[in-house]
Amino acid sequence: MIETAATQPATAPRDLELSVRYDEGDGPPIVYLHGINSDASDWRVVIDTIGPGYRHIAPDLLGFGESPKPLDLEYTADDHTQAVDAMIERLGIDEPFLLVGYSLGGDIAIRYAATYPEKLRRLFLLSAPFYLPPEVFAAQGFGTQYLQLLFFKWAWRFVAGAKAKDDLVYQLASGRLQDAMKQFLRTDDVPTHWDIMSANLVNCIGKATFVDDLPKLDMPVTFALGIRDVIVHPDQTPALKALMPDMEIRRIVGLNADHFMLVSLPEKVAEEILRDEIGSLNVVAHERRASAEPPIVLLHSLATTGADLKPLASSLGTSHEVAVLDLLGFGGSLQSQTLRYTLEDHAVAIRNTLTKLFGQRPVRLVGEGLGANVALAVAAKWPTMVESVVAYSPPLFASERDALGDARTSAELAEVLAAREQLREVARNPEAQAIAGDKMLQRILPAVRSLDNAILAVDGPDLLARQKRPVRLVVPTGDQRSNPEMLHAASQGNDALTFVRPQGTSDDVLAHDPLAAAAEIVPGDSAVAAAAHAVRRQVKRRESRRGKTPIVDAARSVDNQLVIRGLLEIAAGLALLLMRNQLANRELLTLAFAAWVTWEGVFTIVGSFGLRREKKGWIVYFLLGALALAVGAFLLTNRDLTTEIVGWVIALRALYVGAANIAVARRVGEEAPKPKWLLYLQGILGVTIGLAIVFVPQLGGPLLRVTLAVYFLASGVLLVGQAAVAKRRTAREIRRLSFER
Repeated sequence: MIETAATQPATAPRDLELSVRYDEGDGPPIVYLHGINSDASDWRVVIDTIGPGYRHIAPDLLGFGESPKPLDLEYTADDHTQAVDAMIERLGIDEPFLLVGYSLGGDIAIRYAATYPEKLRRLFLLSAPFYLPPEVFAAQGFGTQYLQLLFFKWAWRFVAGAKAKDDLVYQLASGRLQDAMKQFLRTDDVPTHWDIMSANLVNCIGKATFVDDLPKLDMPVTFALGIRDVIVHPDQTPALKALMPDMEIRRIVGLNADHFMLVSLPEKVAEEILRDEIGSLNVVAHERRASAEPPIVLLHSLATTGADLKPLASSLGTSHEVAVLDLLGFGGSLQSQTLRYTLEDHAVAIRNTLTKLFGQRPVRLVGEGLGANVALAVAAKWPTMVESVVAYSPPLFASERDALGDARTSAELAEVLAAREQLREVARNPEAQAIAGDKMLQRILPAVRSLDNAILAVDGPDLLARQKRPVRLVVPTGDQRSNPEMLHAASQGNDALTFVRPQGTSDDVLAHDPLAAAAEIVPGDSAVAAAAHAVRRQVKRRESRRGKTPIVDAARSVDNQLVIRGLLEIAAGLALLLMRNQLANRELLTLAFAAWVTWEGVFTIVGSFGLRREKKGWIVYFLLGALALAVGAFLLTNRDLTTEIVGWVIALRALYVGAANIAVARRVGEEAPKPKWLLYLQGILGVTIGLAIVFVPQLGGPLLRVTLAVYFLASGVLLVGQAAVAKRRTAREIRRLSFER
């Protein structure tokens, strides 16, 4: 507890009533938790930007703003959590809500999510400080990153102890700089606020339960931070994926993308919060031909997108109103790494889109594969929105074991399942993620999770039993993806279901055989049949460019990227070993350094004009960019001096990295991600290179070159080896799945 002059009884956090600064709007609730030395007014622009459609709730946290400020409280994350939960109950929020936490509020939010997981539908963390244990860090860069962690923990303790020690920092804050500190800390009482701030720094931020709580969460989680954040380092966030592979990490780019984005970039923060909210889907095509019949809505399979159904849509559009949608996570629709892509997620997105397009008019849903399952889910949950359903090859089974447990598992499905396992490994491996890239993960995760949660995890008999609208189950004789026996049996006990088995294959009929598809969707419509016959050439061209399913293509792409990256690093290592001309080496480094400074200047000036349009302190960044350009020009015209500067920069960096490795090796034990002897060896080598560059340049240069060459060669060989192992593992899995089924 905070030390006070008189002994007071401990305050129960749940008995303290938080001041709710904002509680406005109707719709799904969003609760916002602000950062340290602040209050809920920081959320004003974010709330206004998100706008109507939600109930926005933003309290002042304990110790801040207009909320209680007890001095007998430790201000732990648990204390804050209890006070927030008491507020939730007092406001009568009885539905799962979105919790948003910034900085200190992020550490409180994740504690709340771990304590009351059933109360949240989603968690959004913005620049929340976290401190990884040694065993969670990636091996690369461990020494410097762990040293940064130790520094910040020390910094919080130093600030917290400033008042008790009455040191210079506190003397200035409570004396000569008191007026400025009152404005910065948002308080009229610096001494009392200092105690509360210190308790929060030490007991909530310094002892953050972030790493312990993260693996316990089962709701979707997004972690957003700026690339210029010096408190929450972006280079440490990939390690969090090892604790929660499903979490999405977003790095926000921009000159103002620092730790204070809630003030400097509130509109961007609002945009990121909304990115995972399921809205309406991308409408690929909408043929608005007047027709008395219900509109036809086409939904694609797992292996295609809405664009593949445009030939069929144009054919049906000759006499019907037709819309083609990209399913959630596909094509131009929302692609989020946090969503589970359950059947309910897909169905909600369809409902929102149908309401936007057609209002209360019922529609005819036509889907294939995944799209068929989604269509059936919409019809079961909102039957008044659906006139009828045509479900091509719905992959419905009694259980996942039923789906994978007999000869129906074709070589194609075996390849998809094997690729799925490989991509799951990518999601758990920070280094593989870095190579695959965020865009790759954003593209492939919807397909992987849809396979898991909207196909394999679906109770097929139950979904079919809940059908009340007319459903036509179309399973071609060559179908190898669905369970025709179960589908036929289900149709025998439900008058709403009709089971048909036309001749042909189930290889995405809607996309690749519009004539056969039209015969089942609008039987007897000669105009549509003629139009479908006419687009065969367009479909053939599309088929000639068609690859494997997105999951298989993505797995192969990751393998290829590993190989390419590995070969490039091997080439770089060999080039460094063969470069004997020291003068050429120095010239190359000089030019590279000058070019980098110049590029930073250009980037900063361009960014400053963007800030000027937003009226956000652009002049400072413009001047910094101009200064960088001037320095770059100076470096390019003074080669000898630049060479010396580059040498010092490299030497200082080598000394810092070497010293960091040695310092960390002395503090950690066997839990470090690399052996202590290797840390010591890297540290000694770094210090030796740094000193040699300064005092013995004729030795330091070659030593640095050889060290980098060995590093690149070893890393390149490792990457190529990882790709080879992944391919062999995938091939074994395909054989196992194919032979065992």
